[in-house]
Amino acid sequence: MSSGSSAKSSIRIICISRLYLPRRHQGLFVYLFILFSTALSAYDLSQAKVEKLGNGLTVMVLEDHLQPLVSTQVLYKVGGRNECVGATGLAHFVEHMAFRATKNFPDTQDAIYKVGGEWHGYTWIDQTTYFETIPVRHLDEVLKLQADRMVNVVN
Repeated sequence: MSSGSSAKSSIRIICISRLYLPRRHQGLFVYLFILFSTALSAYDLSQAKVEKLGNGLTVMVLEDHLQPLVSTQVLYKVGGRNECVGATGLAHFVEHMAFRATKNFPDTQDAIYKVGGEWHGYTWIDQTTYFETIPVRHLDEVLKLQADRMVNVVN
C-alpha cells in the first residue's frame, strides 16, 4: 500500500483473488480455507469401483450420499492430437455440436437445465470430456443423453 506519506498504516491487508482481508481476519480465513479444502479432498479414490465392460467402456463409481446429487463424466480419448494438418479444431467443433443437439435430444442444454442441473465440457490435446451435476432422480435421463451423444451428435 502506498499512500504517498511516510506514516505506516496499522492495518495490513492481504489480497486473495480480489478478496481483501484485514490482518485480524487472516488467521480465521486460513483456518476456514484449510478446513473446507480438507473436506473437499476427503474422497478416498481407492474406494472407487472400476469395471471394464465388454464393449471397452470403463465405468468408475465413487459414491457419496451426503447430497441428493449425482455427477457424471464421460471422457473420450480423442482430442487435438488426433486431428490432421489443415483440419485442426474439429474435436473442439464436435464438442460444441454435442451441446446443441443429438438425434433424440433436440436441445441437450435444456435437457440438463430443466431438471436443475449444470454441465460443461472441454477439449484438450488428448481428450474430450463432458460432465454434469444433476439431482440424482434424473440420472437415467442424463445417461440416455450421454449414450445418444456417443452415436448421434453429428446425425
